[in-house]
Amino acid sequence: MNITELRYIIEIAQCGSVSAASKRLYVAQPNISKAIRSLEEEYQIQLFVRTARGMVPTREGQQFIAQARQVIQEIEETFEIAIPEEEAEKIKTVGEAVELIRKTRNE
Repeated sequence: MNITELRYIIEIAQCGSVSAASKRLYVAQPNISKAIRSLEEEYQIQLFVRTARGMVPTREGQQFIAQARQVIQEIEETFEIAIPEEEAEKIKTVGEAVELIRKTRNE
């Protein structure tokens, strides 16, 4: 799991489709679809039900997305307080974020 994947699923939940999310995020649809598949395989859950009208979060998906929102919010709040902007921009995974936060707190 990485921060980008979390942002993708949050945006899909808000927009209701991969197409709309890709436009809002300026990311190609296949990249978003691949990220969803990756998360679903990693956690052995189905995040969304695919329909002709778009994507709807499953019950497990709703719970996962709620947690993803909390993680992203906490990371952003911590970055604002503790991490120089140029360092924050380099972070790609949740693990990297946690490690940088720990390092910053220990300095």
